[in-house]
Formats: sequence, C-alpha cells, structure tokens
Amino acid sequence: MEQISSFARLPPHQQSTSSASFHAITGGSLVHRDAMTVKEKNNASATAFLSSKQSPAAIQSWATPMLQGLDPVYLHLHEEAVRRSNEDYETSHTRGDVGVVIGPTDGNFLSHTLLALRSARRMRNMLVDKTIRIALLTSAEHVQILKTQCGDSLLLSLNASFSETCRLWANGSLLDDLIVMPDNEFQHNDNFTRPLDTPSKYWLKSLASYRHAPYKLSLVLDSDAFSCPGFENLFALQNPQTQNLWQLPNQALTDFAAGIDQYAFGTGNNKHLIPGDPKLFGDYFDFAERNTGTMLFSFHRQLTHTFTHFVPLVSEYVWTHKASAEHSIVNDQCPFRLALYLFKRFHPDFVDQQIPQHASCRTYPHHPYAGTHSAKSRMMPLLADGTECNDCMCTPCLITHFSTDYPVPVQGRMGYEEDFRLLPPYQRPE
Repeated sequence: MEQISSFARLPPHQQSTSSASFHAITGGSLVHRDAMTVKEKNNASATAFLSSKQSPAAIQSWATPMLQGLDPVYLHLHEEAVRRSNEDYETSHTRGDVGVVIGPTDGNFLSHTLLALRSARRMRNMLVDKTIRIALLTSAEHVQILKTQCGDSLLLSLNASFSETCRLWANGSLLDDLIVMPDNEFQHNDNFTRPLDTPSKYWLKSLASYRHAPYKLSLVLDSDAFSCPGFENLFALQNPQTQNLWQLPNQALTDFAAGIDQYAFGTGNNKHLIPGDPKLFGDYFDFAERNTGTMLFSFHRQLTHTFTHFVPLVSEYVWTHKASAEHSIVNDQCPFRLALYLFKRFHPDFVDQQIPQHASCRTYPHHPYAGTHSAKSRMMPLLADGTECNDCMCTPCLITHFSTDYPVPVQGRMGYEEDFRLLPPYQRPE
C-alpha cells in the first residue's frame, strides 16, 4: 500500500533535522528523549527554535497556498503524524469491521468504568445487528481491578457499586475486546489547570485513544454517552447517501463524523490558538468545536489513521506551549478543534460529516449553563402534560450525552438491569 505523504513536505535541507525539530517543539514525547536537556526544553520556544533553522520566506516557498502563513510548528507535527501513521496503520484496526468503542476510562474506577460497563450492557440489550462488536478502552490499573478484585466476596458484599461493576463485567463476557491504554504517552501540563478542572493527563489519554480503536468503522463514545434503540443507524453515516443522514452533503465516503458541541465555540476566547497569520487563518475563530463524546471514525483510508496521530500531537503542544494563566485549556474539545481545523487544511479531501444535533444529543437538561437548551431544541421535547421528555421513547436522540446525573431511561428503565429486556414492539417517533 502506498504510504501517505505530507502536503507540507519539508525542504531537503531540513529533512535530516525534522526529528530534532519535533523534539524541541513538543518536549520530545517518544522521540529522541536525550536530544535536549530539561532546561533547554523549558526555555526554548517553538517559534524561536524554528526561526533559527529556516526563515518565514523559505517556509512560504515550499508550503502549499492553503498553508502559507501557518506557524511552522504545525508543519513539523503533521510530518511526525505522517511518519507514525506509515509505521503502524497496517497493524491497526484489525479486530473487526464495525464496532462501538467506549472510553478510555481512567482515574476513579467507579465513576468511569462502571458507567462504561453500564453503557455496554445497555447497548448489548438494544443491538439488532449482533455482528457489531463492543470494546472498552481502559487503563492497566482498571483492568487489574476487574480481573483480580471481582472475585473478592467480602468487597462485593460491602460495596454495591463495585458489586454491580463486577456483575456487568461478567468475567469479561460482556465485551468483545478490551484495549489497555498506554500511560503517559504524551507530556501533560497542569501548571494552569484550575482546581475543579479535569487534569490534562486524562484529556490527553482520551485524545490519544482514537488511533487504538480496534475496528475499521468505530463509533467512539464517552463512558457517560448512553444509547437509545436504533443508535446503530449512526454507522450509516459512513455512506450518507444510503439513508440521507447527512447534514454537510458530500458524495464521498465519510472519514470522520461528529456532532457540534453544545458550546460551539468553546467557553472562552480562543483567538490565542489561531495557528498562524490571523489574516490567513482568522476563520479558525468561527470553526465550531465538535462533541468528542460521540464520534465516528472510518479507518478504511489511512488518512483517518493519520488524523488520529495528529490529534494528540497538536493537543500536547497546546497544553505545553499555549496554556497559560490567562488561557487555561479546560477540556479536550479545544485542542481537538484546532487539530481538525488544521488537518482539513493539510488534506482538503478529508471528509468529515456532522452528526445531526438530534441524533447525537449533547446538553445539560435543567442546568442554566447548558449550551443547548434541551426542550427548546426539541432534543427532549415537551409532552402533552407540559413536562419535558425523559425517555428514549419520546426523544429523537440516538445517543444521549448529558450530565452524569441525568441518564435517560428506555421504556422507564435504565437498560442495563440484569433482567432488562427491550419490550416489543419498539417504535421510535417519526
């Protein structure tokens, strides 16, 4: 298979220094860790390092028109993503054609892995196509807990939540695949993380997880993104013409699909992340954030795999070089937005579809700070008695990604109970 080449190929006199350049830019994750001292890494800015190697005029002479004026650091990050993709694409996404990937889960075991297993059981109870596989991405620590402590009868008797987790785990029989995520693949930076924010190491693990998705067509869900019957129709977005599911018409097969996040342009001013000359890249400010809790990746083309390498490289750079006391990075949508925007510049043929807002539903019902109003948007429409819908039976949503204290029932139950059965005939609202 022909390997992917970079749109922004380095000029010949720079090719021998691309790895060292990448190290200086990102802090050296997985690449030549001994090339610079810690002091040098902390003191050298990416722009200063690159400007000592090549002039802006030289960059413009070899970059494509769509990339002229781009901060050179992103050219090098793209080069590194291409290199890594060429190394491991052939051995990736080989465990099945179609599947759901939940996670990754890390940190608090009962807050994340329990939710993920509930989600998996609920999906298993709803699937019409039984060939669709389900995988869990999780940490080595959580796998160890599942495999060793679920046999501890005393612990099971003392902790109801842990007992439920082990029941759902069912000695691994619930899942088709269990993927253990590597620890600390990328350099995180919590110097500017606010006290109540999730540490960046967890966001980076999530952003690095997409390339580990084991299926050629992978629906990647957060552990708290709960399905409704019919959710498997989202796989049709790979070829929207088959069922007219598109919102951004494109006659090519889809490489990637996601819904717009409920805070479409973030929770703060992100102009500091414009990746180059504001006159040429000012449209980044109007490039909407995606809901990273529900995404469809088609790895039938290597291009998508390259994208999943590019995402964590850009994200690492954002946290280590762009985060500051004035501009903290509080979630994964922010760096993902930048990576997607840039990748579409590098590869205009990369086809991303928008998952319809009422199929992938993202909001915080009853919370005043919700970015999208659940009732006004008709995600959770008002019923005849004036109350807001709170069941899969009355919502058009295929995935409900709400706050963890607002899980959406299905036919009055949660769908992951031991005795749950979807009652026939199940009819979704037209």
